[in-house]
Order: sequence, then structure tokens, then C-alpha cells
Amino acid sequence: MPSRYSNGLATGTGTDQIGVACLLGTGHPLRSSGKHSKLGELIGAAVREAIKETLVRQNGLSPENRCDMSVHLQRFGGSLSQLKDDIASDLNEHDAELLWWSPDVAQQKS
Repeated sequence: MPSRYSNGLATGTGTDQIGVACLLGTGHPLRSSGKHSKLGELIGAAVREAIKETLVRQNGLSPENRCDMSVHLQRFGGSLSQLKDDIASDLNEHDAELLWWSPDVAQQKS
């Protein structure tokens, strides 16, 4: 996701927080939650799913709608038109015309 504070991607590290709460004396204390422990694995899985759901609900971001090339062109300040022009400059006239082909253009020419 693009950062709202810089030209890069949002990392979230400036706002990441975690809180863990439990009742005292309710079982065996878990002393490690690193990535090589079951607790760490479960926390990581829960956080991953929560972040994915939050990005969809809050920002409308999902893998499906981020696969569109125009999203990435926009992120880097480009456009589909500019990309086609750049590609067309390396093609002969016939092939460049094919690059611009779309059903709407074909209908206008007939």
C-alpha cells in the first residue's frame, strides 16, 4: 500500500503495536512467542489474517484489485497511455498500430 506520508510503500512500523493480556494463574505460562514457537506461529497467523482483512475493509486493498497494471503505473507516476507510447516508439508503424488496437478503436475505423 502506498504510504500517506512518503513516496514509498507504507510499512506500518511507526504505528505497529501489540498487546497481550491474560488472567494470572489460569494455566501454564508461555515464556516464548518467537517465530519458532507454537505461540509465535499462532500470533503471526492471527496478525497476518487481521492485517489482510483490515486492508480490505479500511482501504479496499486486496490481492485481486492490486494485480491491475494501471495501479502500479499510477504508483510510479506513469500511465497506460505513456507506456503504450514508449513501447510504440520501438515498433514499426504497423505493429505500433496493433498495440493501440481495442474493440472500440476497431469499431470507429469501420
